[in-house]
Amino acid sequence: MSAPRPISEDDLQAYVDQVLDAGRQAEVADYLRLHPETARRIDGYIAQRDALRAAFSPIADAPIPPE
Repeated sequence: MSAPRPISEDDLQAYVDQVLDAGRQAEVADYLRLHPETARRIDGYIAQRDALRAAFSPIADAPIPPE
């Protein structure tokens, strides 16, 4: 059995973007439970992501003009 891969900044950003596979997502979540300072930073990124999605959803949901 191999040792688990360390959690990198790329993993953290992929966690925020919700693009990790389920196993890696769980590993990052476990890491964040053990590292509260990093978890606070990532929570801030998630809040910012959600705010941006909410702010731009009317534009993203608008139909594309024919021209």
